[in-house]
Amino acid sequence: MTSPRRFEQDLPVLLADLYPAGVPGYRDDIVQQTARMRQRPAWAFPGRWIPMVDLIAERRLAPRVPWRAIGVAALIALLIAGALVFVGSPRRVPAPFGPAGNGLIVYASGGDLFAGDITTKESRLVLGGPERDSAPLFSPDGQRLAFLRATSTAAYDLLVVGIDGWNATKVSTTPLVVGSTFQWAPDSRGVFVAYTTGDLVRFDAVASPPVVVAHDVDVDSHAFRPPDGRQILFQAHGDASTLLVMNADGTGAHSIAPVGDHGNINQARWSPDGSRIAIGRKLDDPVQLRLFIVNADGSGLRQLTNDRREWFETDPVWSPDGTRVAFNRWLHGTATDEWRIQPIGIVTIATGAFMEAGAAPVSEGSLFDWSPDGRSLIGLPGPHAAYGETASNQPTVIDVATGREAPLAWKVESAVSWQRVAP
Repeated sequence: MTSPRRFEQDLPVLLADLYPAGVPGYRDDIVQQTARMRQRPAWAFPGRWIPMVDLIAERRLAPRVPWRAIGVAALIALLIAGALVFVGSPRRVPAPFGPAGNGLIVYASGGDLFAGDITTKESRLVLGGPERDSAPLFSPDGQRLAFLRATSTAAYDLLVVGIDGWNATKVSTTPLVVGSTFQWAPDSRGVFVAYTTGDLVRFDAVASPPVVVAHDVDVDSHAFRPPDGRQILFQAHGDASTLLVMNADGTGAHSIAPVGDHGNINQARWSPDGSRIAIGRKLDDPVQLRLFIVNADGSGLRQLTNDRREWFETDPVWSPDGTRVAFNRWLHGTATDEWRIQPIGIVTIATGAFMEAGAAPVSEGSLFDWSPDGRSLIGLPGPHAAYGETASNQPTVIDVATGREAPLAWKVESAVSWQRVAP
């Protein structure tokens, strides 16, 4: 079997046959026309000055860079890195003492807990349910709430919950009764309860067992000494004649140097820098109670106000920056022998300047505190609801620059608490 003859084998013969056919008749005309035309300069040919072969080879060998895909991938990487930094970095919280930013206001209403925004005047439910909850108190870092939950008409459990309302946890092992008080530790990791029996107990806000810090002591609010809260002001249970201090774990208890001959020390509270103490003391006239400022070692005792009329001054609260003290005050009418409630008083420590703030509250005084930024007072000028009561009150905010008072938009059943946030 033979293979077919291939075309390339016959190609020379075919070309030879075509050659004798001659040239076209118009060849000479075309040659004459092109001879008169100027030749294009060399620079007009890209191939003369651009290495076209190399360029073509480069395009063939180098793949096209996917810039869009690279940009999208870089953006995703940045977002992931930012998320990791946010999650991994600690949340900014305020210091436990001193000025801070104003956050939410928490209060109880209808047995539930709410958080309100003073700027928008809106509020939201923090913790609801069939239980009766009251007396919410923000931790110094503004992240959690301690509050009371009624177990009967006269007993209450102490619970802790996040500001988001999740994971409400009972921390007390012994119920609180009317007259018991509680306050957060400066590190926001525990809550101290001062029982009416004289026991001071620390309850861990997470899961650790409670610790009895001291027996037979009376401890008021704002008892932890700034700036680290390592010391606690207290008095012997039922004995108002001496002011003492102990370490936060109950050790090292000792008396502060005597502050005078009268005793009857009432509601001692540290200044925000821990250098001074505000106290109430009886004067020679047994019907009067006046406020004094004393250094932390008991020296430098001086009266806060110098009005010579008969006054009953109590509930001293330092401004966050430590420059002023606000307090409740009653004036004794000698003609009628009656004590009449007056507007909240505010004294500037350095100058002694005095001003009245807001209208006169109800006869038992206002249940008030400073705003975290120190520009306002917030309180209940109406009848105060004690543990277990359901009386409705309307809190007010007083501008301490002008003394003007304005009601908030919410009805409450217990004391309110203003969240401290990082400035």
